[in-house]
Amino acid sequence: MLSPALAITITPNRVAVRNIGDGRSASADAPFSCSHLLADDVDILEHAALHAIKAVIGGGILPKFPKVIISTAGQPLHRIERKTIAEALLNAGASTVEFATDVGELKEQAAARAAYIDLHWRTR
Repeated sequence: MLSPALAITITPNRVAVRNIGDGRSASADAPFSCSHLLADDVDILEHAALHAIKAVIGGGILPKFPKVIISTAGQPLHRIERKTIAEALLNAGASTVEFATDVGELKEQAAARAAYIDLHWRTR
C-alpha cells in the first residue's frame, strides 16, 4: 500500500499512531505540550510523530505518504494549534491531514474578535 491511512491521537506529550488498514500501532512520548497548549513545541511534536509513524508503516524502498486523521481525545484546540499540528504532521511525511469531527475548537474571544473586525471594517 503506497498511501496507508493512519489514525493519530495526540494527548499531552504523547503521539499514538494506528494503521487503520492492518491495526499496527505505536506511540512516542516527548515534551511538546505545556499546561495550556497541547502542541507547544512544533519541532518536538514533529520528531515524535515521525518516529511513531515510521514504527507503524515501516521502512522499505518505496516512500509511503500516509493519510492522517487526528484526534485529541476530547481536548479542544485553538485555531493556531490546529495549524501547528497539521504542519508538524505534514512535515513528518503525511500526504493529507484531517481532524476528526470530535476535535472541538476553542473560541475564547470570538465575540471580541468579531466586534474588532467589524469596527475596523466600518472605519476603512
